[in-house]
Amino acid sequence: MNIRYIREILIGVLLVIPLQLLAAGENCAEVIAYGKNPETGKWEVFPTPCDVPEGWENTTTKPPELVEDNDTDPNTESVDGDKICQQVITYAQHPTSKNWYIFPTPCDVPKEWTNAQPENPCAEVVIYGQSPTTNHWYTFVNACDLPQSWKSTLSKPATDDNTSNEGMNCLSIVTYAQSERTGNWYAFQNSCDIPTGWKPSSEKPAEVVTPENVCLPVIVYAQNPETKNWYAFSSSCDVPAGWTQSTTPPEGFSETDCTDFHATYSGTMEEGKLQIPFVSYDTGIGDKLAFKAVELESFSIPNSSVLLFFLSNIPVVTSN
Repeated sequence: MNIRYIREILIGVLLVIPLQLLAAGENCAEVIAYGKNPETGKWEVFPTPCDVPEGWENTTTKPPELVEDNDTDPNTESVDGDKICQQVITYAQHPTSKNWYIFPTPCDVPKEWTNAQPENPCAEVVIYGQSPTTNHWYTFVNACDLPQSWKSTLSKPATDDNTSNEGMNCLSIVTYAQSERTGNWYAFQNSCDIPTGWKPSSEKPAEVVTPENVCLPVIVYAQNPETKNWYAFSSSCDVPAGWTQSTTPPEGFSETDCTDFHATYSGTMEEGKLQIPFVSYDTGIGDKLAFKAVELESFSIPNSSVLLFFLSNIPVVTSN
């Protein structure tokens, strides 16, 4: 049996490898999660499921009663048991991860989170702001980049509100501007949307924050709507459109496969390399072959969500 024949066998067997074999590591995906405070009965937004306090009801689906806009009247008060909480935006830091979170009232901050303050700590969170001039929504990656007069939300808005700029000296061309506080560059669809004090530029900087490049480099689980199979992706931007997503592995999805299998994958979803230390193959005619240090390289098919692998390295075959 020659090497070429064996290579063809492996290609046929290992052509399509589900990414569920690659799901490993702690399931602390930095994707939006919602937690319900058992004391106040209110839902709060967290960037990772692991940051939802213990004992809180949690979900990755936005609850219908969740109020996400932070333009609540500061004079409004809510009763929380025997306490009266002012509707004042409060920033609190997770004691372990040190990430900052936004709460609508001081009463919603978990008791274990001792570092809380009314001032904005410049937390690196994805937040959406709407220009009061054009009603266009923009994506910001730092809370300090959001202009104070803009309406904001932690959930991605569906569409922009129509408005008219008649009588204003506005240019509907893409203009770049740099935040005076964080130094982040953003692309604005209209010159009137540039916040006061920001440094404008007609040339595109090397690093610009856009909705397209705000990706979360974390494990995300997604289900193929046609085959109903679940897969694990290393970035939220790699999940194909139309697939059902989850931050937690579905029932029956084993995260220990990768540990037992000892396979490692490096690279992106479009280009990468799968390394398998040991592969045992039964030919079906009485021979059992063993391969060590097998390497496969991946490539994507245009207009398809299927990820294929081709054999790039195979050692000398040994009998087992």
